[in-house]
This record gives sequence, structure tokens and C-alpha cells, in this order.
Amino acid sequence: MKDLLVDLMLHYGGKWITKPLLVYDKKYVATRKDTSADLLDYDKIVEEYTKNLGFVLVKQILVKGPSGKFYLLERSEGIKTLQCLLNEQFKVVHFFAVDDFEETVFAPNIIHHSEAYLVECEYGTDAETESDDEYNFDELELIKMLKCKEVNVDLSHYKELHPSMTFKDLNEARKIVNLYSLANSKPIVVEKSDRTRLRYKCMIGCPFVLLISQDGKGSSFKVKTLKINHNCEDAFKNPRACTSTLAQYFKSKLQNNP
Repeated sequence: MKDLLVDLMLHYGGKWITKPLLVYDKKYVATRKDTSADLLDYDKIVEEYTKNLGFVLVKQILVKGPSGKFYLLERSEGIKTLQCLLNEQFKVVHFFAVDDFEETVFAPNIIHHSEAYLVECEYGTDAETESDDEYNFDELELIKMLKCKEVNVDLSHYKELHPSMTFKDLNEARKIVNLYSLANSKPIVVEKSDRTRLRYKCMIGCPFVLLISQDGKGSSFKVKTLKINHNCEDAFKNPRACTSTLAQYFKSKLQNNP
């Protein structure tokens, strides 16, 4: 529709759930209001994700159709199909991206769109919303760190823990906590561990506490309690220095200094 202004909702920082139905477990939304529908551009959408929203390399862009169904958006052909669907009843467009480190998401291509036209719907979300050019740079830096998960020589990506951290499972949580412990030379020990939670503490007298448990909104895990300060001395013997953690570290060290 000529001269139609649309609102772009760029979702990021969440997780894809593929079974039994394709769902995006939402976390943050960046909005771009009053964008001309005629000026929608695939490369600019990708650029928003890589330059502003913490993505390393976008390999897929998805969009919700008028009924809320996910569609794969591929370059200019996909944008043209999307533009044909836009009108006064459908002018809030929800975009989603898949980073190069994430598993490929399978959805129908929007050029094969076959929804009964037009189904009006409301988009409910618990996600935190950011308006144009307003970013939480601490959160974006965290998202970049979690996506890269690079085990480099000085473990710089694992120097800090953050209360907004999420993990796909407890094994990933253990890996990150182990590397944090090594990076900071802190003698963190497991206080409690079962299928739904991990609780860590430091040596006697140190206030550090970390509780990771299952997120009630999905199958992932998140930080529930974090008292980040330490008053202990650096540890020469580290209980988190297990075989698999040391193997990850020395593999990286050998790759950088063969």
C-alpha cells in the first residue's frame, strides 16, 4: 500500500523452541516506528541485528504473518511478498533472526504464503521493549558473549557472571561456571545439584552465591540468585578444574600458540 507507515518489532535475546510447535521464547524487542513500507530492505534488517542487537552473523530472518504464523524471509523476493501483505490491519511487523551459532529454524518461505487473507490478530509479549536508538548496552554485550562462547587463552569471555544469563541446559551452565571459576581463580564449589537446579558457593566466609534453576516459561535454565562479590583470596587449587574444562582451555591455548 502506497505511503503506508509500519512499525517494525525486532525480537532478540530469546530462544527458539521447535517442538511441538515453533515458538520464540521472547526476551527483548527493539522497535522502529513509522517506517515506510516501500522502504523495507532485507540488508538493513540484517544490519540492525548485527550492528545494534548483538548478533554475530545472521543466517536466517523470520517474520510473523497476519495470523501470527512464522515465515522465512529471504532477501528481496521475501520483502516484496511481505510488502504485498501489509495494509492498515497488518502494519505491525515482527521480525526474528537466527544467528550463525544457532540451529537452523525450519519454517515455510513467505513467498508460499497461503493464509486466509486477512486474519487480524494481537501480538502479546512479555518481552522488554526498546524504542528507536535506545539500547541496553550491558545486555547486548552479554548476548554477544553468550553467543560467541569463545574459550580464549585468558578466558576473557568468562570473567563475569550476570543476573540475566540463560542456559539451554545444566551442562552449559556448568561449563560457563567452571570457566568463570578458572578465569577468576575462585574456589567455587557445588552446594546443591539435581535435574532442575544448581547452587554454588565459595569458600567459608565468602558471600558469593549462585543459583541456577529451570525457567518457568520454557525448558531453558536461568540465573535466579547471584551474589557476585568475593572477599576470598585467589585459589591455587580449583575444584572447578575438571578434565573437560581443562581440555577446553588447553585446546584453545594450543590453537593460539602451536
